[in-house]
Formats: sequence, structure tokens, C-alpha cells
Amino acid sequence: SFWPRFVRIIIKAFSAICTHLGCVVYWHPEKNVIHSPCHDGLFNPVTAAVISGPPPRLLPPYELAIKEGKVYVGKPLGQIYGT
Repeated sequence: SFWPRFVRIIIKAFSAICTHLGCVVYWHPEKNVIHSPCHDGLFNPVTAAVISGPPPRLLPPYELAIKEGKVYVGKPLGQIYGT
């Protein structure tokens, strides 16, 4: 016999543009961080907060909705680089 397990999944969407110089950031699985190659900026993958480097602020989040099993990303909820 087994007990059903309910898992809560949290999905977040952040800007892929570094807040320092506008470089495209990428996921670095070995370090478990979001990495900006411009000047080695590192961001927390859960909160998008700056871990290290010169970025002046976190990566802005985006609106996100899940409808009928599909994920929809909407407008940014913060300042995007250069705006």
C-alpha cells in the first residue's frame, strides 16, 4: 500500500538580462546559480537576488500564470536593464 503524495511546484520567471550591463544571463547547474558572463555576476535562482559581482539589483520577475497545464509569461514586474 502507499500514501498519495502531493507535491507543490513553484514556477518563477525572471528577466534573462543582467541588470549591470545588459548581458544575457544563463543557468549554471554546477554552481546552482544564474550567471552573467559580463563581469561574473551571480544571482540566486529562487529569488533572483544578487549573490556576487557588480549587478546593482536583482533580476526583475515577470508575471506568470498556469492555465490548463500551460505556462504563460506576461509583463515584467520591475525595471528591466536600460529602462
